[in-house]
Amino acid sequence: MTTDALTGEAAVTFLQESGSMKRLPRVGWLQRGVTPAESLADHSYRVTLFAMLIADAIAQETPVDTERVLRMALVHDLAETRFGDLPSPAKRYLPENAKANAEALAFKDMTVNLGAIGQHYQALRNEESAAETLESRIVNAADRLELLLQAVEYELAGNRRVAEFWQSSKNETLGDLHPIVKEMLTAIERRRPTP
Repeated sequence: MTTDALTGEAAVTFLQESGSMKRLPRVGWLQRGVTPAESLADHSYRVTLFAMLIADAIAQETPVDTERVLRMALVHDLAETRFGDLPSPAKRYLPENAKANAEALAFKDMTVNLGAIGQHYQALRNEESAAETLESRIVNAADRLELLLQAVEYELAGNRRVAEFWQSSKNETLGDLHPIVKEMLTAIERRRPTP
């Protein structure tokens, strides 16, 4: 039963489940022979840092709700504690929107006992997933940039099986959001080892 008030029990249950992100590896890296692979929590933490930097840079010119950006970044992958980190190659075997629908349902189930606060978190996650607002587009860019920086770090450590992440990123228009995003992407690309 849900109420509008947050209870200590519901909060700790949510936090305990969210904590499993520290133990769940990013499966795409494992599939490419990276061991140990970063955890979901490792990824989410740096996505939040990227998002903060991008939002702060954009806010110098355009109003940005940075708090909303940071909250979206923090919750953007929480559903993966229940659904798992489904790597991109696996998505082609699922019906269209199956992953998005499953993650939305998993997140709703995770937050239902948080009352009105849980509904707020669901709205943030839905906004991030839709990628229509400036704030959600910042989080999506941060998510992609973090992935690419992690790929560079694995390449520098000697793993050459992560190059496909670069090929798929060429189809994206990350730099269209703001020049700082393009500058970050260029800086990440410059760090790649030469073949």
